[in-house]
Amino acid sequence: MPRMANDSDVAQARILLSALNDHIARISGLLEKAERQRSHPNAARSDTEASLRRDLYEAHRHVDRIHQRFPDTAPRPQ
Repeated sequence: MPRMANDSDVAQARILLSALNDHIARISGLLEKAERQRSHPNAARSDTEASLRRDLYEAHRHVDRIHQRFPDTAPRPQ
């Protein structure tokens, strides 16, 4: 049986989500900058781009897991 999340767990999850979303925004900006600095659009991605992309995907996975664990933190469909 899944454990019910208490208010403090949800509050802590929301704080972590805020930090992760800030991290995602920062990494996204760095990745866009790295992509613009490529000499040619079809040129191979740099190690920096690959590392940033891995970091970005990992942060998104963490966000998804938090939303699964704490459904109250997931965005509501409009």
